[in-house]
Order: sequence, then structure tokens, then C-alpha cells
Amino acid sequence: MAFALDPTGAAFGVWEPAEHTGSQLYGEAGALCWAELNSREPESADVFYRSLFDYDQRQMGDADQYDYTTWSLGGETLCGRLKMTESWRGIAPHWMVYFAVEDADVAAERARRSGGQVQQPPFDSPHGRIAVLADPGGALFGVQAP
Repeated sequence: MAFALDPTGAAFGVWEPAEHTGSQLYGEAGALCWAELNSREPESADVFYRSLFDYDQRQMGDADQYDYTTWSLGGETLCGRLKMTESWRGIAPHWMVYFAVEDADVAAERARRSGGQVQQPPFDSPHGRIAVLADPGGALFGVQAP
């Protein structure tokens, strides 16, 4: 296991599994469903992660309007990279993890009632309804409903 900062300043970790293989669930309610790098330096991030993991990268839409790439290995899309715009002022480059939920609005309300915070209220996206939450310690994560 190792932890590092990528060239854009985002922290990340790598792990070589042995007997403990990690999570066996993906994309089901309560499980991880997506990971996304948010960076102000998309070209540097793309080059770095492609050289580290040999990702196939695909630009989504017009990079001038919405700079987003998806990264795949062996034909399976694993994560994405979003270019942070001026509206992200004051927020450091980072990886965001998303957990699948059945209802993003219900999950946001549950987080609030449980001592967390709703950082970005639920909104509709092409990938489902999403909210950005913080746990009581301030750790950020996203939830996504189909």
C-alpha cells in the first residue's frame, strides 16, 4: 500500500491485494459506484494516470465547455476526471468517491439528521440524481441514485 500526491496536488492511494481482496460490491445501494478526480490541471492528470495505470481515456463532450474524461481498463470504465473551473475557487484538487443510493434526496436528509452536512443539495445529472455530503468529521463524499 502506498499514498502519494499526483502532479496536480490530489492525494491518492494504491494497494496490491493479498488475502484481503477488498470490496466485492460495486454499484449497488450502499456500495462504491464511482470515483472522480477533480483537478485544475487536466492535461497533467491525464498523462500521469495514463502512465501509471495504462488507462484508456475518452473525452466526454466539448472540452472547452465541460472538460471531463472517463478512464477505462480492459474495456471497463472505472473512474473519471473533471476539470475544476473558477467556481471551485478555494477547493484543493481531490478525488471524490460516490456511493450508490436508491434516493439521493432521502440520503441527503439522513446525512443531515445523523450529524453530517449537505454540501451540494441533490441535483439531476446525466448519470442520475447526485448530492455531495460531508460526514460529521468533515470528510466529503457523493451519493448517486439512478
